[in-house]
Amino acid sequence: MAGDDFQNETYLGLVKMLGPEKARVLIKQLIIDLDMARKNLKQATLDESMAKLDQSTHVLASLAGTVGAKGIHQLAKDVNDQAIASNLNFPKGDVELLLSKIDPWMAFLVAETQSFGSKE
Repeated sequence: MAGDDFQNETYLGLVKMLGPEKARVLIKQLIIDLDMARKNLKQATLDESMAKLDQSTHVLASLAGTVGAKGIHQLAKDVNDQAIASNLNFPKGDVELLLSKIDPWMAFLVAETQSFGSKE
């Protein structure tokens, strides 16, 4: 899987279209949603719950797709497909790989909020 380019054409176009104020709001919400998805993925792993994995990877794939994080989007979709296929074992290795990609994405987003100037 190719590395993720978080500052991609889709993301940059979205930020430009929204403008700094609305982009900051979007990015902060992305951070909140990513943090929740990370927590849910960890819980799904602890429980080895395909249902929880289905829910959390669906959200993660949606978030990644919205902002053009293609590598994470594809991996989340692949893991989601595994979660839906009830006859498979829990894909712990793939979930761990997916989890390892969330922190760098969140770090990028936090830096982006700082580049727009935080208004809290």
